[in-house]
Amino acid sequence: MSYEQFRPAIVLKETTIRRSKEEAYENNIIASLIIGEIVRTAYGPRGLNKLLVGSVGDITVTKTGVTVLSEANIEHPVGKIIMDATKALEKEVGDGTTSLILLMCDLVKNAYELYKQGISPISISRGYHNALSEALKQLEKDAKLADISDKDLLKRVAETAITFFSSEEERKMLAEIALEAASRIIEKRNGGYYADIDWVSIIRKRGNEILNSRLINGVIVDKEIVHPNMNKVVEDARIALIDYALEVKKTEISTEIEVKTTEELRRFMEEEEKMIRDKVDAIVKSGANVVFCQKGIDELAQQYLYKNGITAVRRVKRSDMERLERATHGTIVSDPEDITADKLGRAKLVKEEVFENEKIVFVEGCEEPKAVSILLRSVNEDLLKEYERELKHALSAVLSLYKDPRYVIGGGAELMEIEKAIRGKAEMMEGEERLIFESFADSIESLVRTLVANVGMKPMTTMATLKKKHLSSDGATYGIDAIRREVDNLDGRVIEPYIIVKSWLTSAVELASTIIGVDEVIISYRPKEEKEEKKKD
Repeated sequence: MSYEQFRPAIVLKETTIRRSKEEAYENNIIASLIIGEIVRTAYGPRGLNKLLVGSVGDITVTKTGVTVLSEANIEHPVGKIIMDATKALEKEVGDGTTSLILLMCDLVKNAYELYKQGISPISISRGYHNALSEALKQLEKDAKLADISDKDLLKRVAETAITFFSSEEERKMLAEIALEAASRIIEKRNGGYYADIDWVSIIRKRGNEILNSRLINGVIVDKEIVHPNMNKVVEDARIALIDYALEVKKTEISTEIEVKTTEELRRFMEEEEKMIRDKVDAIVKSGANVVFCQKGIDELAQQYLYKNGITAVRRVKRSDMERLERATHGTIVSDPEDITADKLGRAKLVKEEVFENEKIVFVEGCEEPKAVSILLRSVNEDLLKEYERELKHALSAVLSLYKDPRYVIGGGAELMEIEKAIRGKAEMMEGEERLIFESFADSIESLVRTLVANVGMKPMTTMATLKKKHLSSDGATYGIDAIRREVDNLDGRVIEPYIIVKSWLTSAVELASTIIGVDEVIISYRPKEEKEEKKKD
């Protein structure tokens, strides 16, 4: 008996939306293309910014792919898949999200053209992965070994990563700050280098131009000194880092204490005062003249600290406490009995400054700090946020080169070499495999074409010039000089870390394969009437 003879069975809820085969495929393709087109004009140093307005009127100005997707409140499931992939890439290497989105978009678009010619999505996906293998072989072949002691080379890596700037002076200044910060926090471990970008804190303050930003060889704590009469400037600071409260600890359960006489009350209050005094005496005995406390400091403790000439800051974030520990070479103490002179951190200067009626504390002049801070200035909070993102890109690029000291030429030069290698491989193939490789090469070329268009050059003549250069024996390093708007030899001028380029290439192909491999979408949700009934119940 065939299944057609059975009565119909309800498997999915009536409210479930089901898109199958052509409808699902086309819907996912369209969503990918729309997302790609949103960020396309933001690609490269001459790319345009996106102004995103949130649900409560908050504004974000950015040209970073992952930020655009995060702030645009995308609802389509494919959009959410793309957003997750870009966030994962940013967390791993810190850059390349816009390149990932654009390459994925072109791969998906070209895959749809192949699909209409009768090539199955599985074959397309397999062909894309084979083409990726060839691309990575060419990338590794072209990669050059960097001398990480060459500060000029590292600075150019940082400059290449910064695409949001108003002038060349700004870009160079931000690159210098990023390079200096990276060199401070880098550590040698197991024969290699290691650093965590979180060891660099970036404090944004409005009220000046970006050129007045600076690196602090220490930590900026976005808090104020607790007592108005405490010293606002402390030289030769001996810093106690404590994560216990300088106040009477409250019990975890509700308790009542019955006091019958004034004498009992007096003894009770004296005992509380003694507990606070003992904690402060331990700090005084250690020789500290500055205290950073992760928890609270009550008024009585503030008075004792002030009388002993100690400056204190309370409720410091755990992340800032750890940075202070790395910068001052002190030790965070959890028990009042453990605080000793050898656990104190050192800094030449601790001072409180006021920015737009907000007080912050600087811990400066630390000897060989392994955590630093950057004071970022600009006239606008939205610009400050984007400058912060660009600084993180630059930091990530420099740190990536420490982890894997190989680099390739940017400005589309390496992409043109990869495109040439893929097309050369395609010429030795036949049938659908050749078509897939050529589509992959077209997608790589589209990235360069986008860069050319965003720079303001003529795509047709510029691409012809670029291809002619790369067909010659000495043209492998020619690309788009976005600042000068010309095709030029970019060797030693526009530099991208090998590990970042490899990561976004691989992620783009994986993401495109995921999207083109979907032939059915099932969307289930609770109807509004059902939600309203549940609320009433």
